[in-house]
Amino acid sequence: MWAAGGQAGAGGQGLDGVKTLQCDVADHAGRVALFDYVKNPFPQMNVLINNAGIQRDIDLTKGLEDLDGGDDEIKINLEGPVYLSALFTPFLAEKEDAVIIHVSSGLAFMPDRAFGMPVYTATKAALHNFAIAQRVQLAPLGIQVVEIIPPAVQSELNLLSRERRGGQAHMMATDAFTEMVMEKLELGEAEIRVTQ
Repeated sequence: MWAAGGQAGAGGQGLDGVKTLQCDVADHAGRVALFDYVKNPFPQMNVLINNAGIQRDIDLTKGLEDLDGGDDEIKINLEGPVYLSALFTPFLAEKEDAVIIHVSSGLAFMPDRAFGMPVYTATKAALHNFAIAQRVQLAPLGIQVVEIIPPAVQSELNLLSRERRGGQAHMMATDAFTEMVMEKLELGEAEIRVTQ
């Protein structure tokens, strides 16, 4: 197995057979390095999962001050998956049962519930639409495109904001979310909407 991280630490410790490479998906050179790292030692790899993402509270009334005050959600949440998909498409087109999986968010469809995170919701809505177009275009190549649309799941995403909003007790447990996703993947669903 193989895994890549976004901007977090390399993971995979203690998991036999898992190889990791930390990659900044917002950086073009980093994306190319990730592709180069994968294509030769893992020629049979046939699944790309675009899961890296960040979520920031942004006050649009502050102009550029708040917008430029942290990591770039557009580059990480949208540009990263779009360009990684483009890098891997010719490689995956040569594989059987090839799949590209994008992890968007239920907030893409309910931005009013996350009015404090306007760029996050916009990038996830854009990723949803990109997945639809990509699914149609890549079908003739035999590459399946799957979108996973999670609810609020217990995770390290935007922890400070989550604590300000009352913590994670009301969010779906990671194990329950993973189990439901795996069931729906086995059923061959192209849009996996997970609800609590």
